[in-house]
Amino acid sequence: MDILVSAFLERNFGDDLMIRILADRFPGHTFYLRCDTLENFVSFETTQNIRRIGENEDFSRFGIHVTIGGSVVRIETKSRFLIYLRSFRSQKKFFSQFPRSYFIGGNLGPFLNKTAQWMACQIISSYTAMSLRDEWSCEFVKKRLKTPVQLRPDIAFSIPGHMLGEPAKEKRPPVLGITALNFFQDNNNNYHLNRFLAKAADEFIARADSGKLKAKVRVKIFVFCAGFCNDYPSAYDIMENIGGRGNVEIIAHTGNGDNILRELRECTHMIPVRFHGAIMSLRLGIPFVPVIYDRKIDHMLDDFGYDRTRLNFQEISKYDPAKTVAELLRMDAFALDDKVFQRAGEHFDIINN
Repeated sequence: MDILVSAFLERNFGDDLMIRILADRFPGHTFYLRCDTLENFVSFETTQNIRRIGENEDFSRFGIHVTIGGSVVRIETKSRFLIYLRSFRSQKKFFSQFPRSYFIGGNLGPFLNKTAQWMACQIISSYTAMSLRDEWSCEFVKKRLKTPVQLRPDIAFSIPGHMLGEPAKEKRPPVLGITALNFFQDNNNNYHLNRFLAKAADEFIARADSGKLKAKVRVKIFVFCAGFCNDYPSAYDIMENIGGRGNVEIIAHTGNGDNILRELRECTHMIPVRFHGAIMSLRLGIPFVPVIYDRKIDHMLDDFGYDRTRLNFQEISKYDPAKTVAELLRMDAFALDDKVFQRAGEHFDIINN
């Protein structure tokens, strides 16, 4: 079966990973991604059952349309509201082409006001069914629409073993993973965030260095988004402000994401800022202290009962990197029930129904 897919295609590791997991789950189907640029299709060139289709192509032959992943419907500013308002009729016309249209794996919001919430309802009411990744989003739909909706953990938790790879079994030297964030809507706090992360890296190198391991402590700075959001400037800013630069490397999402997964498996501790940095820390059993820049991270952690330290991006300059690292080094991994990984794969069940 041929299935049309809409997604956030900007070389973002988390969103790209969800699409790859979808294709892996249904090897007998062919998925056509709405993507006009070859650059944003790089992540999928090695996946045999994913094809690219331009926005001006004829979609009438598709019986199923799927929107997958991320904060697809968020209207937190007046400018975004105007964008949705101007495209409202064309969106409705687009959805009318398909007998079935599903929204899987994402979350809703934030919303500027009640008018923005109303606009969101007009958009998502076009879906046949929805499978969302946090309780807040599910409750939003249940209170306002008759659209069938189910709650499941983020799709990335369901990553199959052959994609995730085997974790290192021998004792590893300390490796700190940091996911950079270029939050261009708030350059002032982004500056403070990069300085905090650089100091935290210095503290980690100083505190975790052990002669017994006979290896230098390392820091890996991950660029999860290499497209529109472009985390590169922040990654280089962090690296330039770390004293022990010889122990530091930048790992960028430039291909299908396998390099990110491979390097994440080497990390012993994480300070994730990106949403899927926290997801993969949980999935791989890595102790972590998250920085919360978006409430979707709070919602996800709340759903799991995560009761450990969280750092608020808006107040990042108030935190002490030394204390944060000391706490991180004392942590054990936050244990998740294996059923979480199974339930995450149930997002795809609505496609079969």
